[in-house]
Amino acid sequence: MPRTIETRTTVYQYDELSPDAQEAARDWWREGALDFYDWWDCTFQDAESIGCKIESFDCGRSQEIGFKFTVGANEVARRILARHGKTCDTWKCAAAWVSEGNRRLRSPRLRNGKRNGHYSGDRYDSWSDACRVFRADLAKCYLRILADEIEYLTSDESAEETIRANEYEFTANGKRYVR
Repeated sequence: MPRTIETRTTVYQYDELSPDAQEAARDWWREGALDFYDWWDCTFQDAESIGCKIESFDCGRSQEIGFKFTVGANEVARRILARHGKTCDTWKCAAAWVSEGNRRLRSPRLRNGKRNGHYSGDRYDSWSDACRVFRADLAKCYLRILADEIEYLTSDESAEETIRANEYEFTANGKRYVR
């Protein structure tokens, strides 16, 4: 015949735990922190709002991003300058494109038929090369944004903030208590 056994478990809020138990609680959070929701959605939506599409990304070993323009380079730059703050790397990238890229592309050609300079070194000789460089520079900005977000979401600060806000309970050793 089945029997019921009642056990009593003492549970603690994060701030009531020992330092070692708090570390265990933060580790519990970090293990699943990036699995709870599509944390990258805001960054993807921001890219879409300026005329770009992030198709894929890897902030790990490969440091790669699938990134393309859905509108022309000048329109992307115009939208960034209108919507992003002047301290944002994407704004700086777009400002460089507008001030240097377009000006130098209109500059006279040298004897060898190549254009005279470009917005951050001699990386292009044609409009399509210039657009490719601008897109690559902007893609690096968005990859950095995603990497920074991962770094924050897995930080002690973020773990503690989320654990406290959700009032998670733990056993004395920092293991998550679920009723």
